[in-house]
Amino acid sequence: MPSPLHDPLNVPFRHRPQFAVEILRDRLGLGLPDGLPVQLVGNELNDRPSIDLYPDTVITVGPQHAPLHAIIVEIQQREESSKQQALPRYAAALWLQLACPVTVLVICPTARTAIWAAKPIDTSLSGYTLTCQVIGPDHIPIVTDPAEAAACPELAAMSVMAHGEHAPVLEAFVAALGRLPGEHAPQYYEYAYRLASQASDTFWRRSWSPPPGRYTAPSLGSTTARASKPVARQVAKRGARKVVERAVRRVRHGRC
Repeated sequence: MPSPLHDPLNVPFRHRPQFAVEILRDRLGLGLPDGLPVQLVGNELNDRPSIDLYPDTVITVGPQHAPLHAIIVEIQQREESSKQQALPRYAAALWLQLACPVTVLVICPTARTAIWAAKPIDTSLSGYTLTCQVIGPDHIPIVTDPAEAAACPELAAMSVMAHGEHAPVLEAFVAALGRLPGEHAPQYYEYAYRLASQASDTFWRRSWSPPPGRYTAPSLGSTTARASKPVARQVAKRGARKVVERAVRRVRHGRC
């Protein structure tokens, strides 16, 4: 079952499929045809033994009925051995279906998962090894300027995913929503709330090592040891949500 973060991370690509082309071309240096139509297509694939496959998002570049390139976008939050079987099948099934080059773009919220996803995937089919194009936190800029965030809200949303522990990133993203057309902004508010919680949780896990000499750890069996991490994590999440709420109020009152 997809996590609460999974669906929001697909929003930018489904809302504006061109964003996948921009990421591959501008962030990963992949040569893709320019100036061609880019569209979202159905994600139901079949690898012929009557097994349906459902990648997260499928995008084609070029004429809809004769695409020149296809992109599979997958959100990967953790290492999964089953995905190493699924991803090559996705790519092969789409290649069979469209008869054009296929790129698998994997979006990873953490650097560790990005490193794992970037490793070539060998298959039992002689000569077929899949190497995915991977976007992790190191590929995503820290966007703190509302004007820059409004110019590319999809990239700003990814910046929240990767760097949302920084309050200016959250504030710039939500401020940018006030500059978007009214029909586009609402779907990003929920995105901001969910990513803010995820970012604060990630930040807490990274920063749970207290400075030496300034903290005495309770015994492992104590109530304090069991409760301190979850309580502090919830405090961090509430703090991140408050950043978003304050930014939303400023946007609604015209102060951004």
